Amino acid sequence: MIVVENLSKHFGGIKAVDNVSLSIAPGSITGLIGPNGAGKTTLFNVIAGLHAPTSGRVLLDGQDITGLPPHELFARGMLRTFQIAHEFSTLTVRENLMLVPGGQSGERLMDAWLRPARVRAEEAALRRKADEVIEFLQINQVADELAGNLSGGQKKLLELGRTMMVDAKIVFLDEVGAGVNRTLLRTIGDAIQRLNSERGYTFCMIEHDMEFISRLCDPVIVMAEGAVLATGTAAEVRANEEVIEAYLGCVMSFLVGEEMVCGYGGADILHGCTIGVEPGEIAVVVGPNGAGKSTAMKAMFGMLGLREGRVLLEGEDISRLKPQERVLRGMGFVPQTNNVFTSMTVEENLEMGAFIRRDDIATTMRQVFDLFPILHEKRAQPAGELSGGQRQQVAVGRALMTQPKILMLDEPTAGVSPIVMDELFDRIIEVAQTGIAILMVEQNAKQALNIADRGYVLVQGRNAYTDTGAALMADPEVRRAFLGG
Repeated sequence: MIVVENLSKHFGGIKAVDNVSLSIAPGSITGLIGPNGAGKTTLFNVIAGLHAPTSGRVLLDGQDITGLPPHELFARGMLRTFQIAHEFSTLTVRENLMLVPGGQSGERLMDAWLRPARVRAEEAALRRKADEVIEFLQINQVADELAGNLSGGQKKLLELGRTMMVDAKIVFLDEVGAGVNRTLLRTIGDAIQRLNSERGYTFCMIEHDMEFISRLCDPVIVMAEGAVLATGTAAEVRANEEVIEAYLGCVMSFLVGEEMVCGYGGADILHGCTIGVEPGEIAVVVGPNGAGKSTAMKAMFGMLGLREGRVLLEGEDISRLKPQERVLRGMGFVPQTNNVFTSMTVEENLEMGAFIRRDDIATTMRQVFDLFPILHEKRAQPAGELSGGQRQQVAVGRALMTQPKILMLDEPTAGVSPIVMDELFDRIIEVAQTGIAILMVEQNAKQALNIADRGYVLVQGRNAYTDTGAALMADPEVRRAFLGG
């Protein structure tokens, strides 16, 4: 069904996908696994038309679909979901489903005025179809609930339901289990298996939960460093020594703050906490006010000296380096407040971020504008005239101008609207997909852990919980104590 031939996608000098060839057989549930930064989501984005490939091609049922836009691929039966669900939050579950099919008569003004009977008949048919989907997915109890009120797992079921509203040939699922509790994850898995066996859906899914992958997928494709490392059954890839070394047995070695003890004046705020992140990962630090989250971030960036412990970057002890020296080593930092030069234009702010560079910055500037199009539109406007969310984009963009290996964000969504927050998290995911490590302190714990590969819950300066973001979201003790139930 899908054949990928010598596909590559480069972002500047970063080879996110590097000469990948693979196939997805009709009627299969194919798993795609690998360490963070391996190129999995970028591969999905190229296949699904969100990114143009640097080279290579994609075939669907023997036809070359390389570079076709997502809406044309949708019309050909290719659908994809995203790690963060993008529901219409102010519409009900049923209404979200009814919106999916394109070319509805009610969308055309002439039909709405001159052929109201046709519009009503079509809407009634869509409602029946939506009710069938709701029944299939066993979400009748939330059919009339606003989609914005659903749990993370219910939103993932809604995403799956959308694919059922059209005749999908193949569905690409990006971390359908992220942030979902075990009960709902089993429900989602059952729905995928039934769609595959009863309705002939073909699936390809990115997932970090090996138990989930092992239950559903055959074959499993493993990626590492932008290339295909291995292909086989779940049991075969689990036993593959290269896979174990590259993924299943990898240890944290990129950036880590070890057993940090520090504070302000005579009072210690951190009491031996450890925080770390790998390339391409999103690591999130959450916890109650006063837990030491921002203190840990400042200590790792060198703004606060350690009394005990150390900070390692790629194995080098950088505990005694000044912040500017850590920037030269590849660390970028975005503080929560006072993070833009208000009297300078957007473009001048970005140029300030590149002050340590001696090479041409034009390519990086274009990449920042591609990431945040509104900044290109407002590039000549003083940053002080921007909204809070736009200033935050300027601050992140300025940090990216240093070409960091790791981007550290202190409360990036503080004071921004929910819509801007979702957009900012989407952009953070895109940055991580280029191989940059993201270390983030965030008060919006649920939303942050939903995109996190690694999560840390601090309480009184100590590690209370450390796990994957999905596991912390599903942990009833963590949810009750820190996530509002």
